[in-house]
Amino acid sequence: MSVFPQFEQALHDAARERLDSRRAPATGGARRTRLLRARGRTIVLTALALLATSTIALAASGVILTGTPVPPEEAPNPNAGIGVSVHGGVSPIIASAPDPEGGLPWGLRMVRTTRGELCLQIGRVQDDQLGELGIDGAFSNDGRFHPLPTNALPRDEYHGTVFDQLISSATTSCNLEGKAVAGDHLGVDRNADPNTNTTHTAASQLRDLYFGFLGAQAVSVTYHVAHTAHTVPVTLGSGAYLFVHGFYPGEQAGSGGESLGTFGDLGATPPLSFITYRINGRECNRGLPLPPGEVSHLAKPCPFPRWPSSLPEPAMHLPLHISLTLHRQTVRSVDVSLTAPFAVNSARQHYTLAMLSKSCPSSGHPAFTAGSTQSIDRDVHRGERIAWHIVRPTSNLCDKHAVNIEVRYSENEGLSRTIASTTLHAPKGTAFTPPMTSAQIHALRHRKHR
Repeated sequence: MSVFPQFEQALHDAARERLDSRRAPATGGARRTRLLRARGRTIVLTALALLATSTIALAASGVILTGTPVPPEEAPNPNAGIGVSVHGGVSPIIASAPDPEGGLPWGLRMVRTTRGELCLQIGRVQDDQLGELGIDGAFSNDGRFHPLPTNALPRDEYHGTVFDQLISSATTSCNLEGKAVAGDHLGVDRNADPNTNTTHTAASQLRDLYFGFLGAQAVSVTYHVAHTAHTVPVTLGSGAYLFVHGFYPGEQAGSGGESLGTFGDLGATPPLSFITYRINGRECNRGLPLPPGEVSHLAKPCPFPRWPSSLPEPAMHLPLHISLTLHRQTVRSVDVSLTAPFAVNSARQHYTLAMLSKSCPSSGHPAFTAGSTQSIDRDVHRGERIAWHIVRPTSNLCDKHAVNIEVRYSENEGLSRTIASTTLHAPKGTAFTPPMTSAQIHALRHRKHR
């Protein structure tokens, strides 16, 4: 809030009081009181003048007053979800980029967590601090800079399980340590607050963030935006990069994606056209994925990637304990549990329950399998009972009275191993919820973004 109205009012009050004192002589006692008041007024005027001068200096230098830190979205737990930042696991700003409209620049930092995740956080930067701005509805529009503490990581738990997808928000992305990442978040509010509803935000207030963490072999990235090519050097040692552009109205606000790989092997994905690495002392390029049979036309192609390979572990056939909750003629929920044969002590291992649906074969269209998954998102002791609670379980695409269940275990992103499976049949006279149609899925997504 500006101090100039109060400053001006204080000047008027002081002038009026001084004029009154000239008009009427006073007794000693009254004069002493007036002098004390005048002294108090002088102190107020001095403070206001200093504050006004300070405000002018802040505006001229681009510095914004600091507000309260950004609160975490949930109580941090070192043994669940992403975990919490380890001691000394937060880096300084490793990449930065100017904002298209000016003001505070954007920055990128790394946060290493107790569960073996490496999170890339993006925000506005002031005094080498990462944070968010109190504008566009964030922090009651207080106009201040709100620092991001190390525990302000995105919410990723849902009753002890997490849907099996990338854990990312509009400004934070978390993956296992040791992975190269190239990603983008489109239509992020300029305040850098991932909880801002940007559905009705003007396009001029939105930003497209492009970021990556490519490792020590990376040299630069080349990308195309608005039909213009740009080459940006990455940060030496980490291979980090960040660039920020204005939002294009044809894009979908709140969308984005990531490409993951091994250091030195990750190729480009749009808007990147190629990544330059230094491998065995020679600079080379990795471009966009090529269709089978096509040859790269890059002038300096890199050697063929060293993709890891692994053999699947044999399936196990552990018993599953299953109970159903019925409502009228519909299976409202399913509870599944089993005894864990392996321990989980980081995000590198997890148990996943898959609800698989099979389609009915038709002429010219072979049967296919689809489904959804939920993973146990916490540390687990060997021999511990683990459980899933599935609300509105969906039936097979072909048989509304049956659903296939599989429990899998995976480690270090290797091939998952099936440890239990069964076909669950609805009790007589009941049925599972039929799969949603495309129109229902579209309507659900629309309600979530309102």
